[in-house]
Amino acid sequence: MKDISAVTSGELFRTLAGIDIRVPPRIEGRTTEHCETWSICRLLATLAKHKKLEFPIQLTKRERPDFLLVSGERRIGIEVTEAVNSEYARATTLPEADIEGAIIDPSLFKWGTGRRKLNELRSIVSQKKLTGPGWEGTSVESEYAEAIFDVITLKTKKLQANGFERFDESWLAVYCNMVLPALELKDANKFFVEKSINYWKEDGFSAVFVEE
Repeated sequence: MKDISAVTSGELFRTLAGIDIRVPPRIEGRTTEHCETWSICRLLATLAKHKKLEFPIQLTKRERPDFLLVSGERRIGIEVTEAVNSEYARATTLPEADIEGAIIDPSLFKWGTGRRKLNELRSIVSQKKLTGPGWEGTSVESEYAEAIFDVITLKTKKLQANGFERFDESWLAVYCNMVLPALELKDANKFFVEKSINYWKEDGFSAVFVEE
């Protein structure tokens, strides 16, 4: 995507409105650039709306981290990622998923589920009724918190590795693309705070933003 610059929030909103942030389905040519563009534009719009940006701003696409945001006097490296169960994503691309009446049961693809053989995956995708364990109690919120924390932990290792440039601040933007029913976000965030309480004492990201 092209670099973004704006002197005011109004100018930023007008610029963002002119950027195509559509993300095609996986089977129709979705790329990392599609996802990164969607995530960074959503993040900038949200921060500007809540007056969390200092103007002028300049956003530059790069690698390791994915973006450099200059906001006022601050230089912020932003890494963008996705929280998604890769096996569920893989299942949605199989031809069997398009058969009329087929149902992909998301509870068979809970966070942490290991990789399945292709024939097993085809069998699951071909089913026409829900057969998984479902969720109960606060298991949805707990799974969400675990997934986000695992993604942060994985990306922190990348942040700390050689070749990852550090700036005044390091942010992580996570798009939560998990299939979870009736997520109570307030409760989920409580679980996450408990799980991540020691994270902020270490050399990691200074801020994490999750798009749910």
